[in-house]
Amino acid sequence: MQDISENLGKLMREARIGRNLTQLELAELIDKSERTVVKIEKGEGNPKLDSLARIVDTLKLNTDALFNPGKEQEQPQLDDLRREIADCTEEEAAVLIPVVRSVLFALRSARKADV
Repeated sequence: MQDISENLGKLMREARIGRNLTQLELAELIDKSERTVVKIEKGEGNPKLDSLARIVDTLKLNTDALFNPGKEQEQPQLDDLRREIADCTEEEAAVLIPVVRSVLFALRSARKADV
């Protein structure tokens, strides 16, 4: 169990920093104390399932990386992209879809031109 706790702490800290959140800000988002966040990040905390779910949801943690730390991710960038858009609103999705399509078209066209 210690390996999972340590892995959770590492993933949680990396995701929190990547989202420019302080430990206090994260604590407020998941409705826990700053001390709890600190303990979990140190690998000393063992959050209850409902707290773990809030942490995963708030930080968009990769559950495969969380529970299978030794397993290499097959498509880490694609997984990150999926997590980022998973909780988009319909309005945000409507704005993002044409942008993504345009970027993909440009990338694929450039790739074809290089071949």
